[in-house]
Amino acid sequence: MKYISDKFDLKETLKKWYETLKPIPSGSLFILDICFIFLFLILYFILNNFIIHRICCVDIITPWLFIYHIKQRSEKSFTLFLISAFCLETHMNMPKGTYFCSYFIIWACLFLVKNRLSWTQLSTWVCGFLISFCIIMIYILVTLFVVEEKIFLSWGMFARMIGYLVLSTLVGIGYLKIYNRIIDLNLDFRQFGFKNIIKNVH
Repeated sequence: MKYISDKFDLKETLKKWYETLKPIPSGSLFILDICFIFLFLILYFILNNFIIHRICCVDIITPWLFIYHIKQRSEKSFTLFLISAFCLETHMNMPKGTYFCSYFIIWACLFLVKNRLSWTQLSTWVCGFLISFCIIMIYILVTLFVVEEKIFLSWGMFARMIGYLVLSTLVGIGYLKIYNRIIDLNLDFRQFGFKNIIKNVH
């Protein structure tokens, strides 16, 4: 019995399972990444449809996909972007094609600049998050105005858009704070500048 207990350490076993199963955008098993994105989608629907839907919308999906795309291969991230877009299109009350088009634009832009920007700068991530959210918002506004002609600009709508940008960006920064050491982002949260964002690519 002593030999068996020495061989099997429950604490170490649970620690290894936790390291394998925790929802980080740099997992070893792609099937787990797919499970994680479904988990985030469920949380997203609960949060925005039942908890804060009367105040504003918070995007917890796009920042995670953004980080995933930077840390993983492009074909993997494209699959998760596609799965997320399909689920959001079928469950959210948005103009048709909102997430398919905006997510493809975000993925394509990241694909082009991924190796040309320095991802050790916090400002790079924040600007990337803000641009991603703006792409989604602009697509929604243009679709409503041009196609459906159902856009009503007001101070309330403007406040909701600002709240969406601020809260969603804070979610992205929160992800970075959590994953900074786990996936070696090497971010210094005490510095926020725009120097050396662009790499010296030869």
